[in-house]
Amino acid sequence: MSILSKNIITVKEALEKSLSIPDYQRPYKWREFHVNQLLDDIIQHRHQTRYRLGTIVSYKPRHDSPAEEIVDGQQRLLTLSILCTLLDDQQQYCSPSLLRHTFNNNITQRNIEKNAELIHRRLSQLTPEEQQNIYRYLLNSCELICVTLDNLSEAFQFFDSQNARGKPLEAYDLLKAFHLREMESNSQDERQHCVKNWEDNVSPKDTLSTRPTLDTLMSKTLFPLRCWTNGEPGHVLTKSQIGIFKGISANKNTWRYTASLRTLDELVEKFNRDHSEQQAGHQQKAFPFQIDQHLINGKRFFEYIDYYGTLYDSLFNEKKSPVPELLRLLSRYEGVTRIGDRYVRNLFNCALLYYFDRFGDEYLDKAAEICFAWCYRLRLQYHRITVETIENAALSGQGLLRKIKLAHSPGDVLNYLVPKLHQNDIKGTKIDLLVNALKEKGYVKQDI
Repeated sequence: MSILSKNIITVKEALEKSLSIPDYQRPYKWREFHVNQLLDDIIQHRHQTRYRLGTIVSYKPRHDSPAEEIVDGQQRLLTLSILCTLLDDQQQYCSPSLLRHTFNNNITQRNIEKNAELIHRRLSQLTPEEQQNIYRYLLNSCELICVTLDNLSEAFQFFDSQNARGKPLEAYDLLKAFHLREMESNSQDERQHCVKNWEDNVSPKDTLSTRPTLDTLMSKTLFPLRCWTNGEPGHVLTKSQIGIFKGISANKNTWRYTASLRTLDELVEKFNRDHSEQQAGHQQKAFPFQIDQHLINGKRFFEYIDYYGTLYDSLFNEKKSPVPELLRLLSRYEGVTRIGDRYVRNLFNCALLYYFDRFGDEYLDKAAEICFAWCYRLRLQYHRITVETIENAALSGQGLLRKIKLAHSPGDVLNYLVPKLHQNDIKGTKIDLLVNALKEKGYVKQDI
């Protein structure tokens, strides 16, 4: 493989390169979410000296060829070209080469028009001075890694190797990088402490550790709960959905809705600072997190994840849990290893953790019984459990998660009536232990 060049260049330099979009490239398909994320990243980080926007891979058939074919990076480059053109319609400072390309694909044409309208709407919310500041920052301080190769198949091989070598980056790897960048004002010790806790949670060095992995905690628990309680689907955390774990920058955002968070953040910091100065070895006061709260970027995000890892362990580790008998039942009935049964168990874990997060161990045994009946009623009712089965239950306006979200006291949850099943309505298999347990608790009616 012959790499002609591998450079870090500014966005202006990248857009003014002689670039072409070959026919084999897929259409331009960036959605509103992707465009907003790119804009938010640029606006949010415009105070940094440099900001890296990603990698571009191109193919140049001959050393003396003026044009390069884009192998990877078309979506981002085309969006940046639209953005720059709208910021500078006279093209005084930058003339993106891609916009001289003829776009014949209907999907590409439609998405260019739609995203241009979105960018125009976003820019109209800024003053002319803010627009120009962002434009200058984008052109001169935002950077791209540009890799150019002289063999097309090798260019694709390079692209694949960057995206698939070893274990691909998970969504939470990207979140780690984002929140570390938000810790510019924190000490090196604080950043190292956050990284150590994070890495210990990814692959605990203690093989006897019972703490959940980041995949279990973030992808299967916190992510769906944050989505479901907002009325949105939350089956699996992907790279395109990491925005749900991004929040406010306490030292930058001064919007009114952030005032209480910023005040609380400052009070906790001051308390810990004052007491650590007065008393050696003082135990730090924890930030009072809630699962579905707005997040504070940086250190508080890492603390949020660590806090819920501990909370999850205290609730679902049979040796520590306040409801061990129920957990033993849910892990030992005959059909427990099936995919659908794992979906139901995950819904149960989410529901019980959500209650525990709000009300602690007060009436926890009774709340656990209600969570058990509400979740495992699905396992009895349906022969086959799918993702849609779980999503429909979790998003129901009459469901238990909604009840917990709106509850002011444990009693509001304990009064929730789980619909009873008739014996003849049971379609599930390999669930005798579950059926017997729910019969004992009065959630299954014996037909006469």
